[in-house]
Amino acid sequence: MSTPPLRGHDPARRGTGPPAVRVLVGDDQEVFRQAACDVIAATPGFELAGEVDNGADALAATDRLAPDLVLLDV
Repeated sequence: MSTPPLRGHDPARRGTGPPAVRVLVGDDQEVFRQAACDVIAATPGFELAGEVDNGADALAATDRLAPDLVLLDV
């Protein structure tokens, strides 16, 4: 029986360090949401898990994507 991969772990990057922290971004303002996504994507050790524009989608995406961290403006 094999062990499932760690969340945020990219098997293609095996041996390159610890798994990235996967972040879900939620904000209704597209400009802020895009800026937050850009910063996360450019920051070593972090990976963008997804983005949403409302609270209901944030709940659904959290269940579906299992991020390590949710950045949410309510």
